[in-house]
Amino acid sequence: MGFIVLASFLGVPIAANVYFCFGDQLLYKYGASDRAFQHLRANNLVMWEAIKWGCDRGYSELCFGRTEPDNEGLRKFKAGWGARERVINYYRFDLRMGAFIKTPAIINPLYRKIFSKLPIPALNMLGSVLYRHIG
Repeated sequence: MGFIVLASFLGVPIAANVYFCFGDQLLYKYGASDRAFQHLRANNLVMWEAIKWGCDRGYSELCFGRTEPDNEGLRKFKAGWGARERVINYYRFDLRMGAFIKTPAIINPLYRKIFSKLPIPALNMLGSVLYRHIG
């Protein structure tokens, strides 16, 4: 149902992506890399290997997944591969009102400010608790 592509340098993992497979499509779901090795462009290698893997197995399309509009770096990375952007609207259903409500994709500025000040271990702990509710 999916696969992971991992790039290593001198035995140290420096970039990885998670992909899911649906019919004849691949979906790029998650990506991560070590900033200390950014100059090696391992993200490009990982993406290229996934594209080759998919082509070798008959997949006809790679969906680059969603990206927040203000994430210029990720949008530029995806555009560099020829990805076409489309707006995806998200809605929630309010049971009391009996209607769908459009939910903005904007992160509360207060949360952004708080999270930017937290140490990585605290962010990891929060992420493991909160992800299933907001991820």
